[in-house]
Amino acid sequence: MATARKHEELECWQLADELKVRIYAILAKPQVAADAGFCYQIRKSVRSAPALMAEGFARRQKEFKRYLEMAIGEIGETRNHLRDGAQSGHIAADELRDLWHLSYRARGAALGLLKYLERCVEGNEKGRPAPRKRKPPRKSRTKNTPKNPPKPAV
Repeated sequence: MATARKHEELECWQLADELKVRIYAILAKPQVAADAGFCYQIRKSVRSAPALMAEGFARRQKEFKRYLEMAIGEIGETRNHLRDGAQSGHIAADELRDLWHLSYRARGAALGLLKYLERCVEGNEKGRPAPRKRKPPRKSRTKNTPKNPPKPAV
């Protein structure tokens, strides 16, 4: 995994930001803008996900994990609002499908980064992942060797 020097380089942030921009375009439509409660709720959740990723990136690694977890929660809340918007007639079926897919991609990228950070924290505090635990090698058997060899006769 390449090292990101700025939060804008994180794939999860890029996807969450794209989701935000596309939802803002929907909220700009006059018939959607008339539903102030819906607009407030979805704008708040979709704005929070990339903001939490950016803020967490600027903090220590253990805190970054916590901020990523909160951002993943905000993406989930945004998906709930997307469904509400479709049920209210604010979001067309094809728009919903595209935004739903984009939200899954953003969530998946954030989960992948979270798993990476968990391995790093287990390993050390310098940002390197912990070595993966390896299974002990299996004892090899030849085809003719039975699983439970018979006991010798006494």
